[in-house]
Amino acid sequence: QGPAGITALNNTNAYLVNGGQTINNSTSSNIGEAICDSGDSVINGGFIVNSLQNDVEIAEFINAPIATFVGTVGTGWQVEIGIVEGVGEVEFTVVATCFDNPPLRP
Repeated sequence: QGPAGITALNNTNAYLVNGGQTINNSTSSNIGEAICDSGDSVINGGFIVNSLQNDVEIAEFINAPIATFVGTVGTGWQVEIGIVEGVGEVEFTVVATCFDNPPLRP
């Protein structure tokens, strides 16, 4: 029998990655991503809307079916927000929670 494995996720074995800002406009949509350190694995992810160009209620924007999970790449999280009429430019940040495999982060 080998040594005991990890029994809980906490700040000693998981960390958050902020993917930076991605901007979509009325004619193009871009894929934002947050990538874990080399050798680590993504646990979960999501996105944060930083700003909207036009006066659209954020609740209306979030509840609209415009965010598409593109897929994990094994080492990160990707999100694409589609073009939505009337919203204009959208700035968003993709975030990922990553499992810290050895060698551990300092």
